[in-house]
Order: sequence, then structure tokens, then C-alpha cells
Amino acid sequence: MTIELHFLPAHEGDAVWVRWGDGDALNYQMLVDMGLKGTGKEVRRRLEMLPPEKRLFELLIVTHVDADHISGVLTGLAEQHPLEGLSFGDIWFNGWAHLHGEVVPSPEEGDLEPMGPVQGEIFTSWLTVPWNEAFERGPVERPVFVPMADGEAVVDPPSITLAGGLIVTVLGPTRTRLEALQVTWFEDVQNALSEGKLDLVSPGLEGLGREKPVEPELTSWADLEMLADTASEADDAEANGTSICVVLQLGQQRVLLTGDAWAPDVIDGLLHWAASQRPEAGDKHAASAGPMAFDVVKLPHHGSEANLSDELIDAIECDTWVISTSGSKFYHPDAAAIARLIRRRRSPRPQLIFNVPSEFNQWWANKAWQEFFDYSTDTGTAADGIVVTIG
Repeated sequence: MTIELHFLPAHEGDAVWVRWGDGDALNYQMLVDMGLKGTGKEVRRRLEMLPPEKRLFELLIVTHVDADHISGVLTGLAEQHPLEGLSFGDIWFNGWAHLHGEVVPSPEEGDLEPMGPVQGEIFTSWLTVPWNEAFERGPVERPVFVPMADGEAVVDPPSITLAGGLIVTVLGPTRTRLEALQVTWFEDVQNALSEGKLDLVSPGLEGLGREKPVEPELTSWADLEMLADTASEADDAEANGTSICVVLQLGQQRVLLTGDAWAPDVIDGLLHWAASQRPEAGDKHAASAGPMAFDVVKLPHHGSEANLSDELIDAIECDTWVISTSGSKFYHPDAAAIARLIRRRRSPRPQLIFNVPSEFNQWWANKAWQEFFDYSTDTGTAADGIVVTIG
């Protein structure tokens, strides 16, 4: 069983093309986010290069409404003419109705008025295709409790099995995070959608004017410790808190894709997921009291220090960590975040994978640092990103 993850060049954003299957026959695929406008156009070009019979996708996940995750969906799909054979078994995206715990009507039931007060927005209109069908057109979320006659009971994170046996488990967001976005969505996102200018609004991203960092001087473990201990304010941006965070599982292969989720939320989702696991004979990932094991983890929020805590690193055992960003605008990944990962890692020699080269991630390609701190790096290309294959 094989999972192939293509981390496309997505500027400061995310765009992940996932393929899976048995051996070399990777007959199934899904997309997770499509980056900014330019990335969406590149994804469209790749789709057009495929024969029509190869344009079937089991799932498209738009993790949240930040421009560097969703704008490419507009330029690559919603604003384009229909492409022969292109179809999605389901599309997961939490819209205005979902922030209120409501469901959106099916195309047969009428218009999409529950989406919000602004009608005719490009993305909403395009979403007459399957939309959150796995959740009965309600919110893609991890329920925390279910009402019972004698109180409340904790429920397992929802898991959906796609064609080809890929299990997708939703670790977040929770209803609380969705509700918190209501005001921001109404004031910022809906107005931009009505004008077709979603790329001008990006709730949750750091403010402009952030000071450009300088390369740290690391000659000892004490230097690394000091960098890792840099004081960081935890992410509290409402949009990031609504990120759809998922585990992909195929046989014994496991991948964690975190969007821009908050570190405490990822930890909470992992704890609930671990509690739901049942040990099976020969399963290298059998549930235990220790950290959850993954083959690949995509760092939340492009390696921001606000989203990578020591506690999150401690909750995971993984050899391969992926950071998706060009470092533009916000200078990710933050040096403090990478220092924390190297310091707290459970793997004897972790590998840091960067989808494209940048000034800030290539600091960590320093051979002397790699030898002294015992880690390795691999970097994709600006034109094609990088492919990570498991199994």
C-alpha cells in the first residue's frame, strides 16, 4: 500500500495532491487546499494535462478561508469552464451555515441562501456539487460530546473511508472554533466574496510589517535551546482555529495534515483519536499511552512558532516533517519552531522537508548544523515542489 504526497509550490500557502493505491498503481487521488491564485492556475494546468478518465478525485478539502489556502480553488476550479471528466466525490469546506451548526440545502432543494447574506459569490455558486456529503451537508467537525439520557458522552473523531481503502479521520475543528469565526466571516470574508476579491482578505494571517528575521548563530546545543525557548504568543486567529485537520491512513501508513490549526487543538484531537484506536496484531501504530506515530506530518501554519509548541511535538512520533511555504510575506518557517522540533524530536535523526527553497528554510540545510544537531533536510523545486512517498 502506497501514499504519495505532492506538496505543490504554493507561495506562502498549502496545496497538497494526494494519490494512493496498491504498489505502483496509484489509482485514487484527493486535493487538500490549492494555495493562492497562481497555484490554482498551476493546478488547473496539471488537471488539463491528465486524460479525462484520470480526473476523478475522491475528495477535495478546503481547510479554511485564508486566501493562501482557498484562492486557488477559485482560479483553478470555480472561475473556470467545466473540464471533461473532472469530478469530486465530495468537497469538505465549512461555510457560513456551518459556522452556525446548520446544513446547506442540496441542489435539488433550492438556492444556497443559508450560506450567508451575500448571494452570488463565486465559490458558493460553484458548490452546488457534492458539499460535505459525508457529514450530511452539515459542518465538517469533530464533535466533542454527544447528549445522552444521563448526561454527555465523549465521541470518537469521525472517520470516512474513501475508495481504495484510505481512511480520513477529522481531528478538528470543533463547534466552538467554528462559532468563533462568525463575526470575522461576516465582516471580512463575505464582503470580499461579494466582490470576487477573496485574495484581498485573509483573516488569521499575521499582520503586514513583520520584521524580517536574521539567520541565527548556532554553534552549540545551548544556542539551539535558547532559540527554541524564544517567547511566542500562541495563535488565536479565528480562521486558523477552524482549519480542517485530518489523519490519512492506508493500512499501516499514517499522515497528519494540520492546515493552520492551533497547537492545543491538534493535541486534543490526537488524544481523542488515540483513545478511539484499538491495538491490532502487527500494527506498528497500535494505540498506547505514548505519542501517536506518523510517517509524515505537515507542520501547522507553515512552521509558525505560534502553532508549534513543545507539547505538540511531544504528542507525536515521526521521522519526516514537511513545511509548506516559500517564506514570502511572513518569513516562515520561524527559526524558533524548527529549533523546538529538533530539540524535542523523538526520532533519532528527523528529516525536515521543504516544498520549495527559500532564504529561511535553507538556513537549515547548513551541513555543519545537520551533523552537530543530528537531522537532515530535503528541498523541492520552485517549479514543482516535492513528492513524498510512503510505502
